Amino acid sequence: MGNDRSISSRTTERAIERAVLGVLAAGVEVGRVIVHSGGKVEIIAASCDVRVGSTQNEVELCDALFTKKSPTTVTLKGIKRVKAPSGQMYLYVRRNDGPDVRLPDLPTSDPEFLKAYTAAREAPKRVQGRHKAGSIGAVFTACLASEDIHTVSPAYRAMIRRHADDIWESYGPGPIRGLERRHIQKDVDNANASGHRRKTWRWVVKWAILNGFLDSDPTERVALPRTAPTDGHPAWTADDVQAFRNHWPLETRQRLAMELLQWSGARISDAVMLGPQHVGKDGVIAYTQKKTGSMAYCPWRCVLPSYAVALSTDRETMHAAIDAREEHHLTFLATIHGKSRSANSIGGVISSAARAVGIEKSAHGLRKYRATQLAHAGATPHQIGAWTGHESLREIEHYTKSVNRHAAVPGTPTEQESGKTLGLLPKQHHK
Repeated sequence: MGNDRSISSRTTERAIERAVLGVLAAGVEVGRVIVHSGGKVEIIAASCDVRVGSTQNEVELCDALFTKKSPTTVTLKGIKRVKAPSGQMYLYVRRNDGPDVRLPDLPTSDPEFLKAYTAAREAPKRVQGRHKAGSIGAVFTACLASEDIHTVSPAYRAMIRRHADDIWESYGPGPIRGLERRHIQKDVDNANASGHRRKTWRWVVKWAILNGFLDSDPTERVALPRTAPTDGHPAWTADDVQAFRNHWPLETRQRLAMELLQWSGARISDAVMLGPQHVGKDGVIAYTQKKTGSMAYCPWRCVLPSYAVALSTDRETMHAAIDAREEHHLTFLATIHGKSRSANSIGGVISSAARAVGIEKSAHGLRKYRATQLAHAGATPHQIGAWTGHESLREIEHYTKSVNRHAAVPGTPTEQESGKTLGLLPKQHHK
């Protein structure tokens, strides 16, 4: 460990940790730990009846590393715990230079577990620049190190990094100028998330062209694998919303989360940040969307537009849920201690609460609920987009296609009112 007497406490702690883990992995029970002034660590087995002499400072340093319950308990650093939907807990070793390393499903005191833990912690960090200049790996490394990567949202940046890391490992040595469409197509076809993989290739290739690494775009005409069409997250219906309201009282956090999401039509990543400060003097709540960076606007306290007058009950119920809170904080969905909730926690709250009512739908389905309700009320795609924050009219039409086709026969509520005014609807027969 060296003979430098000025060795730092951090280095000494790391030395103790490695020495103890090594002995435990060998199946030897630790009795005592001696830290010499030069930084050398000496482990005494529990079975050895050896009197150990040490300074008070050395004893205190060892005491700090062991819990009060057991002098042989070691705190494993860098462990990340992930709880699966089934309730099973999985352990990972955090790696800043690549994917986290999954640890075996064994007790943390098991020698095999400790061996895997030690190997994951001691694995050499990936050298980002090891690929030769002009290689795919070198271009990806340069791209992710550039300032351009910070021009996209954090969520999009995380997606790019996740897929870029896999591409770097698989195809890094290949020459960037030898890259053709068929190569990228094969990788996209084999990827778990094909859409995200194609987006990553397109983003990095665009950067490579702008910076002179490529002359043409090999991602052109790269198609996604054909899969059975799905509607994604199913939209909530008016009956679902009413059933939820009948089960969960106004003062519950489940009800508050549902009401805020159903009226605003916001993504949960935006809804958790909404608060009174976003409501303007005109009574409209306006916020910048985390995913796209564009604005979304929702009528909060203002007079409702004509196409949304029939939806006023939804807004009144939402305000009643907000007013039922015991404490008022900076965000509507804050905890009782005033801390903002995460998008994942709210998503779990909605899914679990809906399941308790027999509704197998997610929080994102409430966003679709608002879009379909607006479409059925007669709102135009532009009006829906301004409310929910959708930028693509094509995406809005995807959400509202079935509603529009159904409404084409009886007409929207606005059109029906016009028909009544003109006397075009059949008269009601009264007994």
